[in-house]
Amino acid sequence: MSEIGSKTINAISNSVAGLLENYEPDLNDAWRNTEYVKIIIGVKLEREGENGISIKTDFSFVKEKVKDQVKRFVTEGQGNFIPFDDPPVISDQRGSNYNAVNL
Repeated sequence: MSEIGSKTINAISNSVAGLLENYEPDLNDAWRNTEYVKIIIGVKLEREGENGISIKTDFSFVKEKVKDQVKRFVTEGQGNFIPFDDPPVISDQRGSNYNAVNL
């Protein structure tokens, strides 16, 4: 059976360091524009055969908080007051607290 030793620990460390280095520009951008940056790092180890260990390293951080909501009321028996031949166009209203939907 495989054991977690220095090679496994080094592989995990290198994976985490590589992810941080890859996203350094994005992390700095987030750091300059927010009060804090929350970085989440996860490691999953799985047995591979008799002696191997598969290492999966997850990395995530919040660069921009996005909160959105759509609320509708529909009655199947209602008439068609507005033609819905074309899909609604969603326009991005950054800097506001909503996304406008043009019908």
